[in-house]
Amino acid sequence: MNAPRIRTCLTALALVLSAACASTSNDYLRLQASAYADTISPGDQVTVTDRMTGDAVFASMRVSVDGTMDLPAIGSVHVAGLSAERLRRELGRQYAALDIPTQLHVERAFPGATFTVIGEVQREGRFALEPGTTVSQAVAMAKPDPAYADLFRIRIVRGVGAKERSVTIDLRRVDMGDRAHDLVLSDGDILFVPVTAFGRAVSPVRAERVGLSSSNPNRLRDDANDRR
Repeated sequence: MNAPRIRTCLTALALVLSAACASTSNDYLRLQASAYADTISPGDQVTVTDRMTGDAVFASMRVSVDGTMDLPAIGSVHVAGLSAERLRRELGRQYAALDIPTQLHVERAFPGATFTVIGEVQREGRFALEPGTTVSQAVAMAKPDPAYADLFRIRIVRGVGAKERSVTIDLRRVDMGDRAHDLVLSDGDILFVPVTAFGRAVSPVRAERVGLSSSNPNRLRDDANDRR
């Protein structure tokens, strides 16, 4: 195949993939974001008690930005993406492996305000919203890979129903010093990070999510792995 034909084919492929990204509706993004309402996310307050010892508190802390919390005798445990019940079962198994009998109970409390990041990021999900958090800061928390994530077309969805609004942010402008383009987030905002044409073919994030979804289609709520 000669060079002009190769360029033509690649251009056509890029246009098709770009159109597929653009077709992701706000309603679809809201559906994906709602799945995280039942799972633990960074910023949540998680309390683990043991009913065998009079409801003694094993741990009570906010989940760190990397999705972990510390438990006695176990250490750091990744809890983001799990339901409270799934975490209770997992901790029970880990303590049983250490010959520590328990009857655990897990409670989760939401932070006062949150935002959700969906798309081509390593840490897709809901995050605690600190006052003054901007789009660029929020996207950085979710750890996108610039080789696969289209950081030039970050979509912010805000409001519901008749009050719903969406805007597209080009993070290149922020990197060039246009701070006015780096919007401050509001409670309930959804950020969508599209995948590039290249990423759609080779992104390890997409490959992992497709593989997990194919091997176990029932993991949507507990593991929060396939949100696209």
